[in-house]
Amino acid sequence: MALFRCAPSRNFTYFHNHKYGNCYTFNSGLQESSPTTKFPGPAYGLILELFINQGEYVANLAPEAGARVVIHKKGSIPFPEDEGIDVMPGRATSIGIKQHSFARLPPPHGECGDTPKTTDYYVKHLGTSLSKLSCLKSCYQDIIIEYCNCAVPFFFLVENVTVCNLTDPLDEVCVDMLPVMAQERYKLCDQLCPQPCQETRYETSISQAVWPSNKYDVKTLTLTDASSFFFCFRSQEFTKIQIYFQDLIYQHVEQQIGYESMSLISDLGGQLGLWLGLSAITIGEFFSFLCSIGRSLPS
Repeated sequence: MALFRCAPSRNFTYFHNHKYGNCYTFNSGLQESSPTTKFPGPAYGLILELFINQGEYVANLAPEAGARVVIHKKGSIPFPEDEGIDVMPGRATSIGIKQHSFARLPPPHGECGDTPKTTDYYVKHLGTSLSKLSCLKSCYQDIIIEYCNCAVPFFFLVENVTVCNLTDPLDEVCVDMLPVMAQERYKLCDQLCPQPCQETRYETSISQAVWPSNKYDVKTLTLTDASSFFFCFRSQEFTKIQIYFQDLIYQHVEQQIGYESMSLISDLGGQLGLWLGLSAITIGEFFSFLCSIGRSLPS
């Protein structure tokens, strides 16, 4: 087991989220380093000690204290506002993960697709892998731009498009009423954004313990004052996260064609041959029977 101070510029990729602000992705696939693990268990995963710094929270915009953790596939875009785990200060949170991969069939046997019928701005501009959620958010943004002539900040901001001013009554009413006015268009997005044919998901198991203990010395680069005041309030300002594989065995679910067209043709040919053969034999036996009757009749 090796413990070291991680380098944010080398191990983490920064991105901004409209709800959670500054977010960082570990092992995003966009950097040179690509950490791997060969063993399961907490000792061989990612261990983080985070300084929450509640003093910089903005009133009314951050009702909860802590951090948000999203476990997602390497190369994909996370959406912490829609998925993820809340981690509270004063706790050590262990997150064990198991990998599940899915292989779906494209039409006509299935409904998956690797090319959406609408523009996925996250894939186009950020180079992330395709996901149904990113496609849906891009499709919703297109609808808002079409009807309201502006873009909302909680979806991908398209270049050269004005951001909606939600303090303006006209923009606010347009955005709020759009799901009702363009209900059919929103339903169409689900058809334009199929499930990807290859997908990876992670099942999580979560446990928590009080952290830090009274005797544990929290080391931080942010605060250097080891005063009694700091140690009294450290349970409100720090949290620990452990993310690890519970085992290195993963589950693979694959759709397969139950009955192919060639199998149908083969079965039809076999059945046709069988019945034609039986018919020919029956006809031959019938004529043979007639002949035998004819020979037995007196002349």
